[in-house]
Amino acid sequence: MDTEGVVTTRMYLPSQRYGTPDEVRAFYDRAVDAIERLPGVISAAPYHLPPGTGTTGLSSPFQFEGQTPDESATNEWANWDIATPRYFETMGIPIVSGRAFARTDTADARRVAIVSESAAARYWPGEEPIGKRVRIGPRFEWATVVGVAADLRYRELTNNWMTVYFPAPQSFYFQPGNLAIRTGRPPSTLLSAVRDTIRAIEPSMPIDTLTPMDELLAAELARPRLAVQVSTAFGLVTLALIAVGLFGTVSFDARQRRFEMAIRSALGASPHALRRLVAGRGLRIAAAGVVTGLAATALGTRALAAVLFDVAPLDPVTLATVAGGLALLAVLACWIPARRAASTDPAQALRSCE
Repeated sequence: MDTEGVVTTRMYLPSQRYGTPDEVRAFYDRAVDAIERLPGVISAAPYHLPPGTGTTGLSSPFQFEGQTPDESATNEWANWDIATPRYFETMGIPIVSGRAFARTDTADARRVAIVSESAAARYWPGEEPIGKRVRIGPRFEWATVVGVAADLRYRELTNNWMTVYFPAPQSFYFQPGNLAIRTGRPPSTLLSAVRDTIRAIEPSMPIDTLTPMDELLAAELARPRLAVQVSTAFGLVTLALIAVGLFGTVSFDARQRRFEMAIRSALGASPHALRRLVAGRGLRIAAAGVVTGLAATALGTRALAAVLFDVAPLDPVTLATVAGGLALLAVLACWIPARRAASTDPAQALRSCE
């Protein structure tokens, strides 16, 4: 979703006056038309639930054209969403194929639907989904697919719910409870105009705040972001321990071998050869650690997959970057004691070993 510039507000319609889907749709049609005429407003659309509702929401085991009754009986439950014509534009959901809903998709028109990319790929693999049919179950009418929408992680960050969208006029259920507005104006400057517009249609409607959609997503992202920050802190501590430990190991090894270094230098070994000799052991240790870490990562992919977003557990770019960074850190940690050992005066080193 493209949430930049999207604000949202709760809508509390009195049930006494808006008891049927037709009455609710009539209110939102008037509200959306009026709000879209406000300066700075690009589009507006009602929606049912805020981000992060998880299993709370509309779901159903849909039947997809081409399946036998036995096959459709084993279908996973998919998200079932009801949308108005400007819903996808307002919420920033790309239509990757076909079209969005239009005002002509009325109750008397041909039944239509929009499916998510994952639903199309699962149930019509390698086929053109536009023109296929889908329905909630045997008791419902078939709807012709007119568009394919991008996949979302709206209900759960860790789960991409397959989604089937139906136009509001063709749905037997429509109780949104929220209104999203895409605008270029700050929420504080838009609130008064939205409040006046809504109250002109429904005087009892309280409009207290306009909340940026980014804030709703931030609340949902708070926990994984905290986990990332904690993991980053532990990772930096680990890097520091690696650097200090490797530096200390190579330095200790160089001190233990100072008599050998002095003899090698006296026999004509160059400083470069001595540096390579001292650093070689530390680099071999580091290389063994990197290889072990890569192997552990490969073995732990199943556990890693549960905490990653839009990146594979064995993402080659990430693994190459980490391995390269560790190699660079190891070179730096080994180079300093190796350079110091190679610059020691051999005569002084031999006298100190007597």
